[in-house]
Amino acid sequence: GGDGGRPLDDDGDDPPVSTAPTPAPAPTPGVPGEPNPGQPVAVTGQYRLESTPATAAAGLAALNAMGQLGYGYVTGVAEYRTTMPVPMGDLYLTDTAHATSKLQYSLATPATTVPALVAQLNQNGATGAMYKGELAFGTGLGADIRSVFVKDTTKTTTFTYEVKPTTLPTGKAALKAELDAQGARGFQFLSSGILTPGMEAFNIYVKASAPAATYTYTFVDSTATGPANGAALKQQLNVQGATGNALLGTYTVDTLNTFVQIFEKSSLQTTPITYDVVATDTNDTLAQMTAKANTRAAAGEFLYGDLMTSDQKFNTVYVKGAVSNRHPLAGPVFP
Repeated sequence: GGDGGRPLDDDGDDPPVSTAPTPAPAPTPGVPGEPNPGQPVAVTGQYRLESTPATAAAGLAALNAMGQLGYGYVTGVAEYRTTMPVPMGDLYLTDTAHATSKLQYSLATPATTVPALVAQLNQNGATGAMYKGELAFGTGLGADIRSVFVKDTTKTTTFTYEVKPTTLPTGKAALKAELDAQGARGFQFLSSGILTPGMEAFNIYVKASAPAATYTYTFVDSTATGPANGAALKQQLNVQGATGNALLGTYTVDTLNTFVQIFEKSSLQTTPITYDVVATDTNDTLAQMTAKANTRAAAGEFLYGDLMTSDQKFNTVYVKGAVSNRHPLAGPVFP
């Protein structure tokens, strides 16, 4: 992963680390941004596949060109191929909850210390920009890694960030307590990371100036390979979705062999969330992946990503009805 604007870990090759999400195998297309809080009208959308830029300058130009059309960058996607080069592209999304949005992107050199990271996040947040994540442009050791921020120029929302240093591995109870304490203050868990060269681990939280919201978190014990199969995964997700819990991902806690699925409940979530899980066709081309995603999005079902279950099969997960939903590696689509 990390080639040409892909999220750095979306290929699933890296071993899981404590408090960092266990990466889903590529492609991990992510999910839409939030529909209007409490809005009962079904949100539908459309995906668009674009070529992958080779440089940061080309990437920024592409991001802003699509953003002016109301399309938010979701993530990089790749076909399931063992021969090189693997076909890759960038996936964008527009939806009816953000029909009038105009998105503006900026790239920054990644911070190397926690104080610098906090300053960078809050400087951007004060201008209305949300942190999406780290992207790499180019390939191999020569890749140009940048921090990506996205702003909706039609809104006056601003963002405040807090960064909580953590240890590796992080204790399950300590992580749950931190998430709930932050959530009660209106700070939503955004992502985890490790800074180099100091190898400082941290969790990032974000609070929007409006609308006011609080968050609670549910941990479900899991394994490295997840539920038995796609049917079991679907049942597990919908049990949580029935109470408005949105899947964030699988995290490593306590030891490198202890896993939990983390779900987030926003106080703005007043209706159930439904999940569909279908067997992934690993022969699909990028165009076919996009076409399938668009068929679903037209019915209000948005792509979360591909997850492997214990039967060693890939499953594509779709989400419907969530007011706050994102893939932990791809980051938010809309601020």
